[in-house]
Amino acid sequence: RSGLFMRLEDLIGARTATAVPTLVYLDLDGFKDVNDSYGHAVGDSLIRVVSAKLAAIAPENAYVSRLGGDEFAVLLNANQGCRDATSLSGAVHQLFKEPFDIDGRIIVVGASIGIALADSPQINAAELVRQADLAMYRAKDLGRGRTVLYEAAFDEDRAEQNLLESDLREAIAANDLDVAFQPLVDAKTSVWHGMEALARWRNNRTGEMIGPDTFIPLAERSGLIELLGLQILRKALTESKNWPGL
Repeated sequence: RSGLFMRLEDLIGARTATAVPTLVYLDLDGFKDVNDSYGHAVGDSLIRVVSAKLAAIAPENAYVSRLGGDEFAVLLNANQGCRDATSLSGAVHQLFKEPFDIDGRIIVVGASIGIALADSPQINAAELVRQADLAMYRAKDLGRGRTVLYEAAFDEDRAEQNLLESDLREAIAANDLDVAFQPLVDAKTSVWHGMEALARWRNNRTGEMIGPDTFIPLAERSGLIELLGLQILRKALTESKNWPGL
């Protein structure tokens, strides 16, 4: 990681209008499952194999580094640019189409990739890594196993997500989530057998109803899902006391 930042600063310092340093940032999809299923020794072996294969397919003079965990970065020199970044990302996805044989175990993992270009005088090494990391997480959000090029709009989306997460955290703390009930009906007899409790949220800041397809994944990503689930459960049980015949 330290070596990557040193090399980045050097390339950014030598940047010209036609020579733009480009960072290809990738994270393994499914690596946690490997550690959980086979142990960290197998995970470490997989990291070493992936490192060697990335170094083998990277363009000449590219700088390959492991940033930590299962995250890697390939820094392309100033004359390679975005074209080689796209070509490299395609080669990486092709690499992960084949399973890895680790100590006799067949391991299947993928990679989500973010690409960022140091095409502005305001971009330093830390900012370029942040942009590439943001693009990589956008690739994961879109379904993994993809490549996404950083766009400025991603920062606006991230800011909105952060604000929405703060709103959801406050709503849970204030016990503001609502429950809607959907009957479970026997199709043959039309007898009600129970009710499905559905979480509903009206954002106090905006006054808008936020769909569960938005706030449930947000709660999962931010570690709020257990608190949310417990709140809905408590409210559902309280309501169900009023339905003794159900």
